[in-house]
Amino acid sequence: MSNTLCNFAEMITSKVMEKKKRKEWKDFKFNLFGTTWRVHFVDFIPREPDEHPKYVCYGKTNDTLETITIAKGSPDGDKFSDEKISFTIYHEIVHACLGTGCYNESNNDEPLVEFIGRCLSSLVKQDVFEYAKE
Repeated sequence: MSNTLCNFAEMITSKVMEKKKRKEWKDFKFNLFGTTWRVHFVDFIPREPDEHPKYVCYGKTNDTLETITIAKGSPDGDKFSDEKISFTIYHEIVHACLGTGCYNESNNDEPLVEFIGRCLSSLVKQDVFEYAKE
């Protein structure tokens, strides 16, 4: 595994683990192939006018602005669990990786993005990336 990927996995693991030590989710940055991405946490992500009234958006990735927005709750005031927020972070980071790598077709494949995000979450929880360090 490349040193860059190991460093990236280690940094994300560190950010997710730091979260467990505090009560609030805090914005953070990460570097992906020389590009600085910013992750922002908001109370909720507003529904678009054409979206169903019950639609809930957990996160959004903007490849142009290199930002990820993560919702801590719904527009209706429901709060998301820490686990849901963590999964959303992984999910949106997968979008950032695929978008940065110009894998646009795969980037729009939500089941694939969700699967890879959950795989990363599982691997991080098991400290698998610790073994891949050079």
